[in-house]
Amino acid sequence: MREFTKWATVAVVALLVGALAMGGVAYAFPSFFGGTTTSIQRDITETAPWNSPLAATWHNVPSTAIGVTVPAGEVRIIESTFGAESVCVQAGYCSLRVVYLPAGGAPVEFSPVVGTDFAFDSPSGGPREQHSMHRVTRLGGGTYTVLVQAQIVGAAAGSVFQLDDYTHFVDLIDP
Repeated sequence: MREFTKWATVAVVALLVGALAMGGVAYAFPSFFGGTTTSIQRDITETAPWNSPLAATWHNVPSTAIGVTVPAGEVRIIESTFGAESVCVQAGYCSLRVVYLPAGGAPVEFSPVVGTDFAFDSPSGGPREQHSMHRVTRLGGGTYTVLVQAQIVGAAAGSVFQLDDYTHFVDLIDP
């Protein structure tokens, strides 16, 4: 019986190693964030429409910046949810991301970190539609600004990415 168990284990390990060693296959590994209580909630809304500039770079979406402070020596899970009426016209697609700015630092993207690989809206040429996204990160002690950024991917003459009647809310969760 012991010999069978040994060979069965070797076979299972060989199958797993072979499966993971397959060339050209991308594997995704999920991140887990879990907490106990929400300690702070901050919401901000905007009813004026905003159009993203055409330049192929990230642009801050107005009225989405929310300041958060994590006490020194502590950690918080930061959740961001953004929802808006959206129009995306004559573009590859229209992308959003959520970032935090540490005091005096460069933007750091919330998870999942995918850059412009996230299509918030795709060109439809039709009426506005409601879209939303949810992002999360873990931050240590400090003061941060959390905000939403937009970019038109594959912009051309006549491209439009408009956000209207939007809400951004941020929760700080005790791990």
